Amino acid sequence: MSRVQPYQPLLLRLLHGVNGFLILAAIVTGALVYNRFDGRWGKLDLTVSPVIIDIHGTIGLILLFIFAVFALYSFYFGKQRLIQDNVGDQLRQVNRPQWWNALQRILNTLMLIAVTFSLLTGRFMKEDWLKDRDLNHLAYTLHLSGWVVLVLGIVLHVLLGLKVGGMPLILSMYSPEYRGTREAWPWQKKTVTRETEPLRRKNVLLLLAQVLVAGGFITALSAPLWSSGEEEDKDEEEKREDRSS
Repeated sequence: MSRVQPYQPLLLRLLHGVNGFLILAAIVTGALVYNRFDGRWGKLDLTVSPVIIDIHGTIGLILLFIFAVFALYSFYFGKQRLIQDNVGDQLRQVNRPQWWNALQRILNTLMLIAVTFSLLTGRFMKEDWLKDRDLNHLAYTLHLSGWVVLVLGIVLHVLLGLKVGGMPLILSMYSPEYRGTREAWPWQKKTVTRETEPLRRKNVLLLLAQVLVAGGFITALSAPLWSSGEEEDKDEEEKREDRSS
């Protein structure tokens, strides 16, 4: 007996689709950057142009702002798909539908944090590091680990989606269907029901995730200022050394 395909809000499908495409593009170009400039833990025999590092950086910058919109939507208008305050009770019901739903919501929340982490570490990197084969930088190491986490997260995201809702759930995220005026938009006032009432309670875990993502986004935006400050300090140090010598 086939499952009925669920319906996802149009805005969610658009934001999820654009972010998904950019994240996959960042993962692929990131792998090519590693293959071209690093390759310490293995590489493919591919001819990759040095310009790939600029393409990867541009994709990351675009993703930074598009992802901020998606995160805002997820935390405030799609919070029912994220970790809930009763997650402890749900996780005690091992291998039941509530347990799998809880795992999916936890993973959705962790994916938002993982993308933020990858964007943040990428913003603290400098192109000259890789071009000069200067690979022993904490920001670069963390950025590489973020790439691994994202790949694993996407695989688990798809697998849990298949487990919870099967192919109908996966396909519903890419369906062109639109219900017009019957679809509720985020800015429309919604009626509080018994089903939506739990979402109005204080969710400490979700609040923590919001702080991490918002803090990561603000820090990523200000990263160039931090880098320029460090460069000025280095220049002043070099000038002082020249004067003393």
